[in-house]
Amino acid sequence: MNAHAGVGCFTWGDWATVGYVAMVNYENDIEIYWKDSNDTNATPNHPTNEWVKANNITIPNVHPSTSMGYTDFLTYQADDFTIRGYNISWSAENTTFAPDPTTGASKHSFIIDDQQGGEFGVPGTHLSITALNDVSGGSRIAVFFQTEGDDVTQYSRDATAGTFFSAKVPI
Repeated sequence: MNAHAGVGCFTWGDWATVGYVAMVNYENDIEIYWKDSNDTNATPNHPTNEWVKANNITIPNVHPSTSMGYTDFLTYQADDFTIRGYNISWSAENTTFAPDPTTGASKHSFIIDDQQGGEFGVPGTHLSITALNDVSGGSRIAVFFQTEGDDVTQYSRDATAGTFFSAKVPI
């Protein structure tokens, strides 16, 4: 794997037996690996206690020194400096992209770039994503990354869809 890029990690909580890691390979594609630690789940197609590549999912054209984060979306920097995110259906050997609930498209994703009123991230920016509850009872996602090099910018939108709004985070 490309040691210049970050590693994304995901589990379903304390009770989960399956953990996931997302790493960037030498072709600058994100690959996802899973590991089930519950021996009673073992089948010929579902080994336990070993890392297995999820063959149904690859994300190409990733910045070679991207960091990654996951909250509702696996978020990373693409090779064109845009910040992108994909909703993933975490399901061990059946891991794939989650369909968009509003359009039915095969991938539920987002992009932050200068075409949609956003900004590019500085090359290799560190980034993070989180989900926040709204006072209305809904939720939104917030993505944090650097756009100038001496800043942190927050991009936020409804968790399901919509336009991102930005704000500089005071440092």
